[in-house]
Amino acid sequence: KISNIDTNITSFVNSINIWLSAMISSDNLILNQISFDKSSGSMLEKVAQGDSVRKIRSIRELKRRLSEGRRCYAYFHPCLINEPLAFIHIALTPILATSLSIINSKSTEQSPTHAMFYSVNSPVQALSGFDLGVRLIKESKNEIKKSYPTVRVFCTLSPLPSFLTWLRSLINPAEDTSRQNIDEINKLNIPEVIVNDIIQYIKVIRRDTFNEENKYNCIKWLILTTVDTKWTSDDQLISNIKPLLLWLAEHYMINVKSERSIELPRDPVTRFHLRNGATIKSINWMADPSESGLKASAGIMINYLYEDLDNNYY
Repeated sequence: KISNIDTNITSFVNSINIWLSAMISSDNLILNQISFDKSSGSMLEKVAQGDSVRKIRSIRELKRRLSEGRRCYAYFHPCLINEPLAFIHIALTPILATSLSIINSKSTEQSPTHAMFYSVNSPVQALSGFDLGVRLIKESKNEIKKSYPTVRVFCTLSPLPSFLTWLRSLINPAEDTSRQNIDEINKLNIPEVIVNDIIQYIKVIRRDTFNEENKYNCIKWLILTTVDTKWTSDDQLISNIKPLLLWLAEHYMINVKSERSIELPRDPVTRFHLRNGATIKSINWMADPSESGLKASAGIMINYLYEDLDNNYY
C-alpha cells in the first residue's frame, strides 16, 4: 500500500514537472528590462530582495545597478506578469571586468566592448531545475547585441561560494596530525615551489616551525590564517599566500567533483556555467574584497566566457 502511494506521488510529481516545463518554455516567457525610472516600486523591491548572488542593501545600490552602463532583464510568465521568475544584472564595460570595482567604475554606454553578467538569479525555488538562468543569459545577450553592436565579449564575473568551505573540509585544525589527513593533502600535488615559498615565509617572518609533512602544514596554516579577514591587512602575508590560494582555487574548480557525478564540478556556480557551454577565462585575485567575499572565497572571483552560446545552448 505504501509502495503504491509512493508510485502515485512520483507519477504526480513527474506530471507536474512536464506541465511546468511546457508552461515555462521560452515561447511562453516574456523578457522585460527592469528600469529604476519605469518599473514599479513593488517590482524593484522584488528584484532587490530576490538577488541571492550579490545582495542589494540600499536603494542607492539598486539605483546604481539600474543606471547607465547597466542592464537588468527578467523573465515573466503572462499569467504572472508581476512576478520575476528569473533576472540577470549586466554591466557594459570597455574592458574585461576582473573585479567588482571595475564593474562599479567602468560601466559605460559609450561604445562598450564587453557585457559582464555579474548576478543571475532564479528567486522561485520551485523552478530551480528548469535552467532559466542559461536561457536568460542567451536572450539577454541577443538584446545587448541589438542595442550595442560594439560589444564583442560576453562574460561573467562570478563568485566561488564554496571554495573555503571545501578547503577547510580537508583537515580539522583542532585535531592532531593524522596519516590519513596528510595523505589526502599530498594527493593535491601542490607545486613544490609554492610550498617552499610558504615555508620560508613562515619560518623567517613568523618564526614558526614545520615538521617533515610540509604540504599538510601549509594547508593547515592557510586554513587557520584565513578563518577571519585580519590577514588582508598584512601586505606581505597577502603576497605570500596569493599563489597558494589561486592554485587551490583552480584545483577546486577543475578537479574536485560533485558527489552526485564524477563528471561535474562540486562548486555549484562552476557547474552551472561549464554545463551550459562557458569556459574558464580567468581566476581573479581580490575581485571581491567585501567581508562576505573574503569569508567565502578569499575574495577570488571567476570570469566564465560565453563564446558561442547559441551552439552550446540546449
